[in-house]
Amino acid sequence: MHSPRTVRESWCKAYDYCNKSFARLAKIPSGSESLGFIRHLAKQVNASSVWIGSRREVHFDCRDLQSENRQCAKIDGKRRTQGKCTDKLPFICERGERITVL
Repeated sequence: MHSPRTVRESWCKAYDYCNKSFARLAKIPSGSESLGFIRHLAKQVNASSVWIGSRREVHFDCRDLQSENRQCAKIDGKRRTQGKCTDKLPFICERGERITVL
């Protein structure tokens, strides 16, 4: 089940939200057909960009991501890219087979 919403948060707050919901920011492998599905979900909340998880597990302190120069993973239009971690965007959580756009 998928439930699009229009919550917009920084990458760090999105990461925390997903973790508190017993999920994680969605990870999209390179060249994955999941990318098209994620773009479809983003359109449902009228977003051209959404936060996603990084390709690999990284241990970090969210205070380190508050700098204007830090970059975090997102889907922008038709591609994976990076954006300022402090920008507020909708985000995608996944738990097993379930993906939710928030």
